Amino acid sequence: MFSALVILVILPTVDLGITKGLQFRPLSKLAFYLFIMNFLLLLQLGAKHVESPFIELGQ
Repeated sequence: MFSALVILVILPTVDLGITKGLQFRPLSKLAFYLFIMNFLLLLQLGAKHVESPFIELGQ
């Protein structure tokens, strides 16, 4: 138990990654927004009735 708490305290101080935000990665930004748009589209399609055009669009 004690070692788990020590790891939680030490972990933020040993962060050596120089990870930048999405503003420096345009392809990641594009992939993120495509994922969000796909999520919203499938969310709307899932709320529709089980009918012909909605089934094909959801697959």
